[in-house]
Amino acid sequence: MAINVDSYFRDRRDQFHKNSYQRIWRSNPFRQLIPMSEFPMSEGKTPTVVTYTHELPTAYPTAMTAVAVSTGTGNPACAPTATTIKRGQTERTFALYGATFDTDDFCLSDIKRAHQAAEVVRALERSLREYISVWWSDYYRIQNIGMLDNKVAITGAATYTIAVNTDADHSGISAVPSAELNWDHLKSLWNELVSSGVSDEYAIGTANGRPVFPIVLGPYYYDKLFNDETLVRENVKYFNPQLNLQALGPSLAVNGFAPFLDLFPIRYGDAVDDSPTGNDTTAAIDHVDELIAANMIYPHSNVSATIGQKYTKNANYKTVAQGGLSELEVVTILPNKVYETLYEPTSPSAFGGMMSFRPQDYVGEFEFINNSTYRGDNDRRNMGYYLSDIRVAAKPIWSDLGYSILTLAVDV
Repeated sequence: MAINVDSYFRDRRDQFHKNSYQRIWRSNPFRQLIPMSEFPMSEGKTPTVVTYTHELPTAYPTAMTAVAVSTGTGNPACAPTATTIKRGQTERTFALYGATFDTDDFCLSDIKRAHQAAEVVRALERSLREYISVWWSDYYRIQNIGMLDNKVAITGAATYTIAVNTDADHSGISAVPSAELNWDHLKSLWNELVSSGVSDEYAIGTANGRPVFPIVLGPYYYDKLFNDETLVRENVKYFNPQLNLQALGPSLAVNGFAPFLDLFPIRYGDAVDDSPTGNDTTAAIDHVDELIAANMIYPHSNVSATIGQKYTKNANYKTVAQGGLSELEVVTILPNKVYETLYEPTSPSAFGGMMSFRPQDYVGEFEFINNSTYRGDNDRRNMGYYLSDIRVAAKPIWSDLGYSILTLAVDV
């Protein structure tokens, strides 16, 4: 059944100010950083990513054997003892996951009698696009934890710990962070990256001859780490000119990092009594097993508007010092080729001669649905609603090269 017109439209005319307003402002800061392509349907439901590995030396060559001469009782010169180098591989699977969004029903007869109906509908469609954009950015925020093997906890002015896991939260770190991220930590992590095999291939460019990696961080850490006038800034020479400046944002790098501002980084706070081992003893996060999705503080909530609903700021997203619940927030070091997203390709519209279907889209584009029925509710096709489907997989590539950093949350 169609909704009542009063739920979304005003049926009076010429009683409102001629100008109406809409604020569209949430964007996706990860769109240019994570590649997206079609899911390989021919490889089955859960393809396996194989990463080839090998051994490296584990000690310095301080005990080499002197070259000997054969004596007739053996051939040490021609058949010396060898060290066998082992190969290996790691395997990780990925699969498509889906989400569906729709709206309430709309009736043509109601809409054409409504106040400024065309403007209301245009605003609704813009709102739907923003909703999906925010959904995608949140999807990347979660994958930026789960797809990055290295979970870093900032534990002191110059110290941190690294836990290696595939969790989509930070409950596997060894200690609750207790200090703010600073350049001592980042310089050390840059060295960790390079010593792990991250070369120019995984950088977005170079600055002063060394690779530059993206770092995604909230407003406070963006200002603290990159707006200090005493810092030495270096011009970034991008490997892909198409990604320069406007697409990626920063033109200058500091200490091998190019900053990308995320206005709403994931934050943790002690929002629920959730400790599975009984460690939730205070109104603060006092144990690592509280660093789970249930304690991620979302930046917005929805409340009633004059008609329908509206979004508003979530007061708990502010830090404890500002009256909220947030204690910790996420900063991400995201080299190229750490992971990519794969969407389900558009479905074929026909099989054989008679079997045909409506083309399907799985990246979140909204479509207005007003299909007719046979002696049903919509024979006249004067009722409809918006529908959107997303089917996406996160494919790990070099997951061991990314860093999800958990540090103290601070409001600017």
